[in-house]
Amino acid sequence: MKTVITILVIFLTMPLMSQTYVDIPWREGTIVKKGKSINGMIRLGGDLEAPFLNNEKVYFVEEDKWKEGKRPRRKVIKEYKADDLDGYHTYTETYTGERINMNFTTFEIKVRGLIKMKKAKAFLKNEYEGAIQVYSYVPKPTKSIIATAEEREEDRQRALHQSIIYLKKGDEKLIKAVDCELVLMLNECPEVVSKIKNEEYGFKPLKERSKKKGLKKLISNAMG
Repeated sequence: MKTVITILVIFLTMPLMSQTYVDIPWREGTIVKKGKSINGMIRLGGDLEAPFLNNEKVYFVEEDKWKEGKRPRRKVIKEYKADDLDGYHTYTETYTGERINMNFTTFEIKVRGLIKMKKAKAFLKNEYEGAIQVYSYVPKPTKSIIATAEEREEDRQRALHQSIIYLKKGDEKLIKAVDCELVLMLNECPEVVSKIKNEEYGFKPLKERSKKKGLKKLISNAMG
């Protein structure tokens, strides 16, 4: 009986992150598996309404198994997680019809587990392609299913505005933007480096910032 109660408590307190949004349309796209690109039709895990699910999973039907004008059968739909793919590419549309490219690459980062932060693979959204690659990750909402609908919606909106930004330069390792020494990463752009040092962008170089602990550190990271 004690075991049953424990399992029930864990289930009821799990974050609202297992929901599958079945009304998301299928769109043309490509998955990258072991370096090989495979074309087909993709349905995003959460689209624009729940982007944190896009970091976790994607649904795919291979090109030769897709029948135009027909709903795909369950047996031809494959659900891929970040452990399964190198990344995926597709697009989505806003309510006004604006097309948005959705390109994701797999990286190992720290994510929120049931109890504490843990290392795991995730699909990071490519925000900018250039000498420095910019990626984003949307954390999951934290409210459990026993919270009110209003509390869950507030938590979802909060998650949408707390994307974690990552930077990667060439073959260097992925790094959180808040932990990055921009003066070193952008050393090929002396004008930008000069502005950072002069605080023209509204922040000090990382090494010149006073170290924060406890609550101040949490607030600083959230604002960063």
